[in-house]
Amino acid sequence: MEYSTLTEKYEKLETISSRLAKADIISEFLKSIPFNELSKIVLLLQGRVFPSYSENELGIATQMLIKTIAKASGFSTDKVEGIFKKTGDLGLTAEQCVKSKKQSSLLKRKLTTDHVFENLQKLSTITGKGSQDKKLNLISELIISAQPKEARYIVRTILGELRVGAAEGVIRDAIVKAFVIDE
Repeated sequence: MEYSTLTEKYEKLETISSRLAKADIISEFLKSIPFNELSKIVLLLQGRVFPSYSENELGIATQMLIKTIAKASGFSTDKVEGIFKKTGDLGLTAEQCVKSKKQSSLLKRKLTTDHVFENLQKLSTITGKGSQDKKLNLISELIISAQPKEARYIVRTILGELRVGAAEGVIRDAIVKAFVIDE
């Protein structure tokens, strides 16, 4: 599935405050997902790439993301920090930077949920000498390929601050609505 499809759901969820309405939206969305992608989508809807019981962490700090956004957009880190100070949300900062990016890339391709999920999971496995640069390159690749709204949610997922209100309870209710048959 294209990542843009998921970002459309994120946007819709972000505008709704009702838990029941969120569960309904997620429930309908889950029904349309191929079975082999369900577990990834459920985690991504919660702004995670690992289940809550997992000890794996992405280990990416705000400053590293600022450098990554700067690298991917062609802006200076000072410019990115300035936008971040205005927005207060690094996801919105990434969106603005990608929207008005100075350089276009030959490496750009359509993002899929699988590709985003796998790249983000790889971040936790990279350790040792040069690991910061490798992590920066993985995230940069995603941001370079991302549409502005996709960049917003990739950065928010990395920080664990998705801000769409799809907590475990809402997801649980949505799964029940989507897959449990009423008698």
